[in-house]
Amino acid sequence: MGTTYRVQNMKSKASLRSKKVYNAFMNAINPLLTSLVLFSLCGCISVPSPQTQQGAGHRHNASGSREAALSQINQATDAEQVDQAIEALEKVLEQDTTDLEILARLSNLYIFKGAAYETSVRKKKAAYVKALHFNEIAMMTSPEFRREIEAGKKTWDAVAVLDETYLPAMSFWVTALFYQFDECLNKTLKPFNLRWVRRAEQVLARAYALGPDWGGGQLHFTYGIYYLMPAIAGGDMEKSEAYFEKAVACGPDWLLNRWGRARYYYGKTGDRAAAMADLQWVLAQDAAQAPGPVFWNLYCQSDARELLEKLQ
Repeated sequence: MGTTYRVQNMKSKASLRSKKVYNAFMNAINPLLTSLVLFSLCGCISVPSPQTQQGAGHRHNASGSREAALSQINQATDAEQVDQAIEALEKVLEQDTTDLEILARLSNLYIFKGAAYETSVRKKKAAYVKALHFNEIAMMTSPEFRREIEAGKKTWDAVAVLDETYLPAMSFWVTALFYQFDECLNKTLKPFNLRWVRRAEQVLARAYALGPDWGGGQLHFTYGIYYLMPAIAGGDMEKSEAYFEKAVACGPDWLLNRWGRARYYYGKTGDRAAAMADLQWVLAQDAAQAPGPVFWNLYCQSDARELLEKLQ
């Protein structure tokens, strides 16, 4: 009887220990399981397929509405005005779906909207995907690029046939993808999507080969961002520093270059004095007179002000 009780008691304790081990195990892997579920649902970079877009579209005479829409861009200083500018440009695009300038402006505005005004991951991602969409449409206006896509190549391979006409489309394509990677994926999901960073670098490399100084140093700036990636993704802090220096040298009056160096590069190195110097310079400029879109200049100044408050 006593032996039977001891055996049953031992079994009961063993069962209890097993349950504790099981519970501890499940508690340990639950975050991973949750991440994997999220990954399967929404944890991927989204890029629209250029095969679904018809770049060679119709044209109508809409010069008046086009100029009016373009003039709205520099008046866009808040979320509502940005949406109004986007709406006006999209109406113009309906009249001429091959207008590369309108496509570039729309892409830039959607990137800005995602970065400056959207707060949820879902809405940010939607804005960046929309930006990618307009860049794909722009690239598809190239007959050579279209042939490459129709032959089965992907965007990052097909850009090899594009010329400098498509520098804005390539540059904004990379920027939209980098923003999506940075803001729409958590630390657990980013390693699963590093291939997209490498694909973006293929597009960036093509653009850089065609016009490294384009956009007041924007491509140098983007390479500075790229090399801030983890080493496993090709990151290199020395190269990042060199590219940010090239960006500032190429576009010394562009607010974006010094703001970005302060926020991203010095933010990672921890050089407080250098960051403050760049941010103070940004705040001392006239946003309306500085080169580049006014809405980006104002955003850089607003963010610079917040960063300075944290550093002081």
